Amino acid sequence: MQPWKSVSRKRPNESGMTLFMVAASLFVLLGMAALSIDLVSLYVARSEAQRAADAAALAAAKSLADSTLFSGGVSQATAEAGAREEAKSVGGQNLVGGHPAAIADSDIVFDFNTNPNNPVVSVRVQRTLANGNPMPTFFAKAIGFNEADIAAFATAEAYTPGNGGPPVCTGCLKPWIMPNCDPNPAHTDPDPTAADEFCATGLARYIDSDGNVISTGLSPSGVVGQLIAVKSGLPSAAPAASQFYPIQMSPGTTASSCPSCASGGGGSSGPGAALYRQNISCCNTNQFYCGQNVEVDEQTGNVVGPTGQGVQCLINQGPGNSGGQDIISLTSGVRITAGSRNPLVLGGIIPSGASISSSSSKVTLPLYDGHALEPGESGGLNVTIIGFLELFIEEVRSPNNTVDAYILNISGCGSGGGGGAGTCSGSGSIGTGGNPIPVRLIQNPDNLSFP
Repeated sequence: MQPWKSVSRKRPNESGMTLFMVAASLFVLLGMAALSIDLVSLYVARSEAQRAADAAALAAAKSLADSTLFSGGVSQATAEAGAREEAKSVGGQNLVGGHPAAIADSDIVFDFNTNPNNPVVSVRVQRTLANGNPMPTFFAKAIGFNEADIAAFATAEAYTPGNGGPPVCTGCLKPWIMPNCDPNPAHTDPDPTAADEFCATGLARYIDSDGNVISTGLSPSGVVGQLIAVKSGLPSAAPAASQFYPIQMSPGTTASSCPSCASGGGGSSGPGAALYRQNISCCNTNQFYCGQNVEVDEQTGNVVGPTGQGVQCLINQGPGNSGGQDIISLTSGVRITAGSRNPLVLGGIIPSGASISSSSSKVTLPLYDGHALEPGESGGLNVTIIGFLELFIEEVRSPNNTVDAYILNISGCGSGGGGGAGTCSGSGSIGTGGNPIPVRLIQNPDNLSFP
């Protein structure tokens, strides 16, 4: 037999395999990094874009609400132009991927047709290749993806109560109440036989029996810009149609901001004249709603001092009627400019005379059903809120601190505008800051399309 021979086999040369595996692993790790770091970066940018779109849409809707469009004070084109600029300004204050959100005119779309009473504005914020500002990537460049597109959309609505929708309630009202009586004898009521039970003979109403506003448009044909006395210095000399008295407004359960000239927290001190003064200069956080019964506080005397002190503090009017408060112009539409004592002017943020959309001179009062108010009645008088009146306080003046104001907007409660159980919860629409036209974000409607 032949002896066994040992057979040796050479193993293949494996040098370089480790390098290959490391390289392959690095490629996988780069891919995972692209999916993690880059995707997270894009998700963050998408959230930032959504925040910018939300802010821009709400700002545009608020601009519509502040523009007196609903009362016919400005045209739709003028209201759109103002809202568009506000959307671009507010949206641009938000960063998207480290850069201010760039919103073009084509990124803002309005819808006044679906529901003319509740105009809608939709805003698009995008960083895309087609727009010239795509989001850059980091690790994804290694696998051929140099940039990515992101976009966000938001739609806001300016909700007008008094058109068959849910009831409205609002906070930050001032402690005055006005009757549903238009003091301008030139304005006519479409149904004079059904109303004016509590108004002087021949005077029209602001709101009809269906809860809708009667007279719109600029004065003298409409009510926008109409000057009225909301607090007469001499109640005995005030015409019955514009007569009013302070209402009971208990301190709010939540503290509110006050100007430095106020003597304490908003609506947090009192009682009597001190609380009345506080509720003028500050913001009472109680909410009032359509259909609510409120008690008219028929105080002894004319609270001349507290009225003057509260109004001067509220509108930044100088002592002794020396001026400095914001100014309203009604030459062509409604334009408000900052006065020399406006806090933004004093702080060097804007110049005196600059156009502004928000002003402490803009206030909201409840409208009641027009019952005749008889001063000195025992226990006061309960009246029903049927709408809200937005005003621009021009000044407090002699005699006896008369308060004059221009009408900006009127909001009716609608045929179903009662407050139900008497709260602002549930279907109630809450207007912040006392504005009778609240704004809200809504789901993007299908009929809004961008170019």
